[in-house]
Amino acid sequence: MDKLTLARLRAAFRHDFRILLFPIENERKFYKKRFTRVVIPFVVWCVVYAFYYYAQGTNSLRATLLNISHIPLTTAPRWAICGSSIC
Repeated sequence: MDKLTLARLRAAFRHDFRILLFPIENERKFYKKRFTRVVIPFVVWCVVYAFYYYAQGTNSLRATLLNISHIPLTTAPRWAICGSSIC
């Protein structure tokens, strides 16, 4: 391929990706909405999943509640917990 063809392909891809991305007018509102749409179902799923093992009889109620209380610690990245990438 010559340089002109490559330049046209790059321009076409850039144009296509701009169409896929929508403009965000208020970032705070966007991320708040996005956060609630992702985190709330995730936490509900984790709680239901923990009680599933309790209902099967493989975990006690105390172990189930302990697992639920550990959800923020086991799902957060290590750097968010200890403040650096090296813990």
